[in-house]
Amino acid sequence: MEELQDSYLDILCANDFMTRASAEKLLQLGEVLKLDRRDTFLTIGDQRPIMGIVLRGLMKMFYLKNDKPINIFLIPEQAVVSNFDMLFKSQPSNQEIECIEETDLLLLDYEAVLKKQKEDVDFCFDMYNMVLRQLLDSLYRIETFLLLNATERLERFLDEQPELAQRIPLNVLASFIGVSEVHVSRIRAKKYKKKPLPG
Repeated sequence: MEELQDSYLDILCANDFMTRASAEKLLQLGEVLKLDRRDTFLTIGDQRPIMGIVLRGLMKMFYLKNDKPINIFLIPEQAVVSNFDMLFKSQPSNQEIECIEETDLLLLDYEAVLKKQKEDVDFCFDMYNMVLRQLLDSLYRIETFLLLNATERLERFLDEQPELAQRIPLNVLASFIGVSEVHVSRIRAKKYKKKPLPG
């Protein structure tokens, strides 16, 4: 159990995501959920004010249009998952969050996190930076849709996040980029001739 706790701390502290002190406090504020592939963390209409951080695994956030998922965010290690609609607008969720891989998720008590932020300046600073990183990722995604065509978006994603790209099924990646599965298959085959991607 102690080794697992240390591995979670290492994940939270990787790439200067947060200090070890803040990571230890964060782990004390929540509980780790073990989720299987295709388990759902959030459903449309959900009114729970929930949030968490992915410690290990991969999730996706999507909308449903005519019963077809439109994937808007990929949620790997260190990313925050939340019912943002409920937390900040007091409205039921209009998106869903589902596991792509088996996932260890740190489920947090939002009110407890806010309380700790008021008590601890360093912890508050790390939480601010964590949310700011997520905001920058969101803005970057908007930018790619405004400035790049579909092929350019896909090629940039494969170039910038090759390891993550290999973990994403074909249909999920196609929806995330906004192209057909055939197009994704053709482009990524050129880039990964010796290392085929899943799907």
